Amino acid sequence: MPPLCDSSQSMQYQNNEKKMVSVILVAAIIVVAQTSPLSSH
Repeated sequence: MPPLCDSSQSMQYQNNEKKMVSVILVAAIIVVAQTSPLSSH
């Protein structure tokens, strides 16, 4: 079994990765909303 500190570091890394993915998704949605013709109506 790995030490406790290693497991906590991996958990923190997964949380940071999830934050990055959510930020990228939000940015992509904003770009699509701005460039889509539906927003100009």
